[in-house]
Amino acid sequence: MIRRLDHHEIDFEKYTECIEKSVQKNMYARREILDFWCESWDILVWKDYEYVMPLPLTKKFSQKFVTCPIFCQQLGIFGSEDSIEINGRFLSYMQANLDIYLYSFNAGNHFQRDLSFRKNYFIPSGSFADQKRIFSKGRKSAIKSATHLNFDLTVLDAAILEFINRFYKGLSKEKDKKMLLDYLQFLHSKEMLKVCSASLHGELRTVALMADDGETLYLIGLVSDEKFRIENPTSFIIDQILQHHLEKRNFSFMGSNVRNIEIFNKSFGAELKEYPVIQHSKKEVLIQFLKNKLS
Repeated sequence: MIRRLDHHEIDFEKYTECIEKSVQKNMYARREILDFWCESWDILVWKDYEYVMPLPLTKKFSQKFVTCPIFCQQLGIFGSEDSIEINGRFLSYMQANLDIYLYSFNAGNHFQRDLSFRKNYFIPSGSFADQKRIFSKGRKSAIKSATHLNFDLTVLDAAILEFINRFYKGLSKEKDKKMLLDYLQFLHSKEMLKVCSASLHGELRTVALMADDGETLYLIGLVSDEKFRIENPTSFIIDQILQHHLEKRNFSFMGSNVRNIEIFNKSFGAELKEYPVIQHSKKEVLIQFLKNKLS
């Protein structure tokens, strides 16, 4: 029932139709996103594209490994419903036939077997006024203290790029930062990039970077000049984004297991959406690779 198709064998019309009609639909599984991020990628397919599962691949030691790229948060199994039985078959096939370093399923995939989980926080589209009622008391206070700031929907210009270069945190390697900047340019070329800023007298405090697939805003990063932290620009900018867009867009915080970031996300009344992951250490991957070579 499950077949693995190499990239050149994929019927992309059927693949795209399955993704677009799936109950698990998200931006990360779109062909153009995977083409941008992956060295190569294949799929697992159930019957005639009733369910599909993208497999991002990277090559190490002349061997291909499954690993989800940076900024590609949730992949997994996509289909007309969430079937624990079918999910289990995909999982079994994957574990029996593939070398896995890191694979993230999506929050709509459920399994009988226990897997590890990562956290994402999500706000479904709807009334901003109703959503703001469930902001935490502390978050409401922080937003109120920041009303002197200016909010703008802006573009990826030289000033924004310089600000990102100076203040973006979380990427220790220069090559990863370059990949982020290339990704922003790619999203801009696809008309999928939203850039918002909080400023005062023309001086940037915080920049929000988001991908927009027409249904959901995915927060790629909140970039802030920490010397203005006391002004609460991050609280202000998220409040403004939700106020401007929540009626027509879901909002995904992109998740974090860092406690302070988790508290920040929850304080906007966001729902916890855990997603299953398979992750092996480099040592475990190497051992499995050597076993495969010797068998």
